Amino acid sequence: MRTVEIAIERGLDGFIIDDLVQRAGYARKTFANHFSCKEEAIAMAAILTTDHYNDEPLNEITHQNILP
Repeated sequence: MRTVEIAIERGLDGFIIDDLVQRAGYARKTFANHFSCKEEAIAMAAILTTDHYNDEPLNEITHQNILP
């Protein structure tokens, strides 16, 4: 997912919500309708991708200390 990719590339402090919505091709309001913050979006994206990639994205994120 694009959200996980940007978190891995830049780290949690290396981007803002506008970067996420631009990469995903959504409006900021659409983001706000679904998530309260970028951390929530990253966590949800990591959870959703875990089933498809044998835990690799979630493991990669936690090993890089992007998520608490």
